[in-house]
Amino acid sequence: MKGISRRARSCAAVAATGVAVLATSTAAHAQRPASMGEGLPVGQTGMQMFNFSRYISGTPAEQKAKVETIFQMLQSKGIRVVEPYNLHGMTATEFRALADKYQLHIVGRHGTAFTDANTQENIDNGKTLGQQFVGSGGTASPGQGTYAQTLATAAQLNRSGKRSVEAGTGKAYIHNHTAEFETKYDVNGVVKSAWEILMDNTDPRYVMAEVDAGWATDAPVDVVDLLTRYRTRIEMMHVKDLTNVAPAGRSGQPVQLGTGEIDYGRIFAAAKNSNVKWYHYELDPPNVATFDPIQTAKNSFDAVRGAAAPALYASSPTFGKEPAAPTGVGTAAPVGIKVENLGDAPLNITAVAVAAQTGEPTGATGSQSDFTVTSNTCTTGALAPAVVGQDASSCTVYVRFNPRRAGTTSIARLQFTSNSDAATNSIQLVGTSGAAYEAPISVGGEVPSTMALDITGPAPSFGVFQVGVQRDYTSTMAAEVTSTVPSTTLSVVDRGTASAGHLVNGTAALQAPLKIRANNAGSTTNAFTALPETSGTALPLLTYADPVLRSRADLGFQQTISQNETLLRGSYAKTLTFTLSSTTP
Repeated sequence: MKGISRRARSCAAVAATGVAVLATSTAAHAQRPASMGEGLPVGQTGMQMFNFSRYISGTPAEQKAKVETIFQMLQSKGIRVVEPYNLHGMTATEFRALADKYQLHIVGRHGTAFTDANTQENIDNGKTLGQQFVGSGGTASPGQGTYAQTLATAAQLNRSGKRSVEAGTGKAYIHNHTAEFETKYDVNGVVKSAWEILMDNTDPRYVMAEVDAGWATDAPVDVVDLLTRYRTRIEMMHVKDLTNVAPAGRSGQPVQLGTGEIDYGRIFAAAKNSNVKWYHYELDPPNVATFDPIQTAKNSFDAVRGAAAPALYASSPTFGKEPAAPTGVGTAAPVGIKVENLGDAPLNITAVAVAAQTGEPTGATGSQSDFTVTSNTCTTGALAPAVVGQDASSCTVYVRFNPRRAGTTSIARLQFTSNSDAATNSIQLVGTSGAAYEAPISVGGEVPSTMALDITGPAPSFGVFQVGVQRDYTSTMAAEVTSTVPSTTLSVVDRGTASAGHLVNGTAALQAPLKIRANNAGSTTNAFTALPETSGTALPLLTYADPVLRSRADLGFQQTISQNETLLRGSYAKTLTFTLSSTTP
């Protein structure tokens, strides 16, 4: 695209060109002009809509109607790729819907020249329109007025391109006029054009070039040399024919394809199977009332149409923000990628695989293994040629995104093996991971319910009771408690049927009940408590809230003998049962 003012030519010259257009329009398809060489595959041929910048005018409704007329013309010529420069009063959603109606794919758009402030807007519109690349009709801000500005422009393109790639709208691209080649700077003793400096200082992962072959030739630059030296960087081309081409004053005048001076035969031959995916016909419209952009476009498409050939088209899919997980562990559902044949010959796809993106690391540090082709319907048979007015025949490739690293953007490419032009045989895969994937795995062993009471040492004894003497007799013994059950209680119970709670000697029993206490590290001042005088009733001594292991318990016993108490010769004793119990199953 170039400013309209530069297109102003003399009426006589343009009128003569117009007559030539009308005279050759009926024969253009029957015999391709020699300057077009072998022509282009129709499935890779598109159009820059700047051709119609003087035609599309009026109210928003009138502009939409004219855009629809243009889309109808493109459909009638079998064109399925378009590059707008304006939305003509429509929202991006409305423009996309109109393009879809006529089976048109918007692969790029000449939006606003990139700045940090407008990059997101370009990305948002690009996502809605379904673009494969995001760019403008020039380079980016601040331009190439000085060498420093050119480097700053390259840095801006890298920033905007990275954001676009990671958002799934593809690389940022620059579009040249003559100035990008005419402007030159000394770089360490080597004179380079601003265009070369931009290419040398931008990241091929994020930035590519759309070469306007017409303006490049007018600069003058050998486009074949550009395609050779920057083979992997040029992914779209503007096909613009000119008369009065440089070096005659660098005043090339756009004309219908095949009626100008540019030898596109050698350019197309150099671009074939390189990295140029889409070729956009463009003719900057002259300010002449007799110029018919629609008929000129039809004639140009006829002039450039090559032999029947397939053309593979697929857009980068949108993956969800999946959690990071080891390879093969993630649970993300595969995403279907629609693959179409835009060409006029059968498309045979023999293999589909994930490959590393150019410039990205491979192996363990790369992103290739974050994507997996789970299945496809593309390698089971040929896709039929596209039919005018009908949706293109298609198949589907299913790809799963299972990132291995958290908070990382993964970039790879889906690589096809097919009989389409090599440039169309891959698309970019981009996915961003979320937090680390949590895969709970139960590891451990069983702990049985255990309550153990180990009472050590000799049985407690009060010694000899003295008759007629008031006294409290005491004795102790040690115990160890082990429990794997929470809320455990140590208690004691007298299960005897004779004088429960009292020491007995035959049928005689002591007057005072036996008292017992238990202390441990957590309870050191527990008082003596009388045994219940009901057989089988337990006396709680200690409570353990948590499991314990060999926790020491000091058991204390106390027996009171009164001064006036009658005692029977022999031994007073009682069998007691200490128990551990829990209310928790």
